[in-house]
Amino acid sequence: RVVENIGVKGVIDEIINRFWCVERIKQDSLERFFMPYGHNCIVYETTSNQAIGLTLDIKESYINTTQGIYSIEKDSKKDMLIIKHRIKEETFYVAVKINGTYEINAKSLERKYSYDENRKSPPFTRSVYNPAGINSPIIVISFSKDKQNAVEEAEFVFNNIEKLKKKQSNAILKIVSQKVKDSEINMAYNCAKIMLYNLAVDDLGIYAGLPWFFQFWARDELICLKALRRIAGMQKLKEKIFDRWLANAEKKEKMSANINLQNKESGISADASGWLFKRSSEIRISKERMETMNKIADVNTELL
Repeated sequence: RVVENIGVKGVIDEIINRFWCVERIKQDSLERFFMPYGHNCIVYETTSNQAIGLTLDIKESYINTTQGIYSIEKDSKKDMLIIKHRIKEETFYVAVKINGTYEINAKSLERKYSYDENRKSPPFTRSVYNPAGINSPIIVISFSKDKQNAVEEAEFVFNNIEKLKKKQSNAILKIVSQKVKDSEINMAYNCAKIMLYNLAVDDLGIYAGLPWFFQFWARDELICLKALRRIAGMQKLKEKIFDRWLANAEKKEKMSANINLQNKESGISADASGWLFKRSSEIRISKERMETMNKIADVNTELL
């Protein structure tokens, strides 16, 4: 987690999901949120002239006990704020590129989470960081462990926003080009394809779900393997997923439940082996793959 909240004050009248972006309607203003594919950035746009509230809470998703130290610097030539966050031995950078004015606040605020309190899921409060009050129709926020990377990515996305919007909206249009006669089924079908597309991480795999399940889970990926044929350009990813779990099954009596981006394996899956063999019909089975599958089948037969 990096951005805790961003936006102008006001009651939300409507939320619109356009699949390549999300829009919020507040009284006479519109806010748009957009995360360009392939970039560690979020783009915020607004038609409001109000000051935009921005708060940060940089932390690992499952860890709520530690708080880091924030500091801020200005780069007036680039219309950019650079926030440095140090926690234990690690340092992170947030680059905030704007097209307007700002007033440095650099203060901590206590945020209360009433929904968490109602469902008795502590902590109910956290200290968040407000770097500045901002007046800008466009804000690009980039995050990195490397300061220069954060700055360069924010600059690139800011300077190419319209191209990136078009690229992303066109990608969505390509996914939903296949139509189903029933309009309700068509909407559900295309929503499912878009969500699957958005959970794909480059050519590495498919996350089980965001924001909490950012790992590659054996059962989830193998079940989804068949559906990837419905999305153009996913053949390479299909084979990558199949081969990863084939290798996992070859070296372990029971397949791992999940693998993270650092290739750390966790847990045991009760039925992933069955899904692996079932989904073999979706993949071109080479001689090497067939030999490995026969070896796995022999081991599983002995275990039974």
